[in-house]
Amino acid sequence: MITSSVALVAPPWPLFNRPSIQIGVLKPYLERHVGVKVRGFHPYLYLASRLGFKQYHRISLSSWSSEAVASSLLFPEKTRECESVFIKELGRKSDIGTDKSLSFSVVSQCMNDTMTHFSTSIDWSSFLMVGFTVCLNQLSSSLFLSRLIKEKFPGTPIVFGGPGCAGDMGKGILDVFPWVDYIIIGEGELPLRDLIRHLLGQGDFPERGVISRDNAVDELPSAMQIRDLNELPFPNFDDYYRELGQAKANFYPVLPVEGSRGCWWSRCRFCNLNLQWHGYRAKDARHISSEIDYLSRRYKALDFAFMDNALPRRSAARIFELIATHKRHYKFFCELRAVHNRDEFRCMASGGLRDLQVGIEALSPDLLSLIRKGVGVIDNIAAMKHSHETGIRLDGNLILHFPKATEDHVKDTLAMLDLVWPFPPLKTVSFWLGLDSPLFKDASSFGIKGISAHPYYYSLFPRDLVNRLTFTMLSYRGDRGFQRRIWKPVELKVKKWQYNYKKLSGLAPFLSYRDGGDFIHIRQVLPDGRVLHHRLYGASRQIYLSALSPVRVEKLLPLVPENNVKALDDFIKKMQDKRLMYREKDKVISLAIESL
Repeated sequence: MITSSVALVAPPWPLFNRPSIQIGVLKPYLERHVGVKVRGFHPYLYLASRLGFKQYHRISLSSWSSEAVASSLLFPEKTRECESVFIKELGRKSDIGTDKSLSFSVVSQCMNDTMTHFSTSIDWSSFLMVGFTVCLNQLSSSLFLSRLIKEKFPGTPIVFGGPGCAGDMGKGILDVFPWVDYIIIGEGELPLRDLIRHLLGQGDFPERGVISRDNAVDELPSAMQIRDLNELPFPNFDDYYRELGQAKANFYPVLPVEGSRGCWWSRCRFCNLNLQWHGYRAKDARHISSEIDYLSRRYKALDFAFMDNALPRRSAARIFELIATHKRHYKFFCELRAVHNRDEFRCMASGGLRDLQVGIEALSPDLLSLIRKGVGVIDNIAAMKHSHETGIRLDGNLILHFPKATEDHVKDTLAMLDLVWPFPPLKTVSFWLGLDSPLFKDASSFGIKGISAHPYYYSLFPRDLVNRLTFTMLSYRGDRGFQRRIWKPVELKVKKWQYNYKKLSGLAPFLSYRDGGDFIHIRQVLPDGRVLHHRLYGASRQIYLSALSPVRVEKLLPLVPENNVKALDDFIKKMQDKRLMYREKDKVISLAIESL
């Protein structure tokens, strides 16, 4: 029986064309297990509609710029510094000088007007509580919007939850901002369920997963997690679609789905994406397929994005194999680790995978080991090749300036950039220190000292508040100057790669083969535009086609007359010199993609 109602709010600046996965999952769970009516709100839709979807999207792609807008409204005395951050960071992604609609004063005024109207047009006192999802780009906007609501409805409890509240971050928010009443620590379903029961007078204050000002603790309570994700009800995005109609938006939403929580590898030294979770849990492939089928039918949707840090290794291909049986023209985005073979990529593409993020991070074997990525350069190359061959757009980064990286790592990377030229270019990103990442916990081993909040936080928040808060992005002293200097050639070479790839796009694909039965033709376009042709016969053809995915060299030996090890090594070396194959220790891969 419905006894009360709860509001869940996703403030700016998520991508406007996606509903909140947090609200979508929590809404049916709480309605089923607590018996309250849950209403979701997505005020970022109204802001995007009023500001302009194109302008909103450009800002939402810059975490610092989006955070700067609401910070200036929270702390008017910081407006000039917030504007400086906004312009500097947004300028990296677009030319804001010629776009008056992207001026800081226009954007901040639009946000102020939109959020003020949103906060005053709803009777928030009718809700048992108002919960805010605090994820990427949402800290300042959550604080600003929740303050507006609290000022008008002081008796309405305000609850924060999400990765932006994990651990000490949540405790700091509670200590510093008096209008926030409760913080959910870790995963939301179980602690929020118990908190709502408490607010309804149906139970004591939760001993785990929730903190409040009235229940202050020296040590954070342990989190509570659902053991079996298959027990979760299918997401409900009805509220988003209702607001979509009110915003008079004309686009097809991309629906977020979860196949897993956490990361099954969870060893990368730089990563702190799993602070709100403990361990890795995954749904059954059939459950995921059924969930997508249900959402597609309910919302007449064909576009989906997996929110997983990495789809399950063993069942990723199986998920898409099952999805393919729906016989719909899906388009999916997901994140994978570089551990899948050519057949798996083909299977995923046939199920609708069109956009992919893979944590490439490095093209130096030793640097990958230092990062503790758990893959080799050959695995990264395979991911770049297989995605390109199957028509999947890969978004991958090279991390520059990693502490203790050496000039030898740079040399390795520069050499590999010549080899991977035929594939869509990667992007360079500068290393940043993440709170509670493995590197953070082992900072002294990497020469890191003087850890403090990122300097931008001092531009966005008053200094005394920054010193009392804990943030996910940190600054430090170490070998940063040295790192910036040695990695400069890689930055320049990647820019040249990006330029040449676009300039010569009419000649693509840049490295491909066609099979003639007992021979193959290989077409190779060089970065200067020259086109080379190669023809392989007999055993050479068999060896090349047998290494379309990484394969151990010893497995190719039977293809060589008399099992001649030297002849095989010489052939692979010749192919390497021509940049047609790559060998890493005892494995080798052919680089050309099949031309259809």
